[in-house]
Amino acid sequence: PSIAITELLLKDDAIVAVYDKCAVAKFKEEFPQESVIGCDDKMDTLRNADALIILNCSCEFQTICFKEVKELMKTPIIIDAKNLFNNEDIEEAGIVYYRLFK
Repeated sequence: PSIAITELLLKDDAIVAVYDKCAVAKFKEEFPQESVIGCDDKMDTLRNADALIILNCSCEFQTICFKEVKELMKTPIIIDAKNLFNNEDIEEAGIVYYRLFK
């Protein structure tokens, strides 16, 4: 799903920051353009971001501080395709949260 979503975002001239320790090198091979940025740190993906889209079950994002997330992002929105978070914790921090599956 990450490849298809990235293709759609790039069609809309988005800049896509990717964080996945296991797949970022392969992802950069698939998308060598400058508008796809591979990040070595999960928090770097959030700097000035319009949204965080979670497409894998990485437990690293389960331990993030939502107040810090809100401060880093330009538009604090989380789209969660893996149901990693508790709605109340995110909304308390002032972040808009979309869960794709209930």
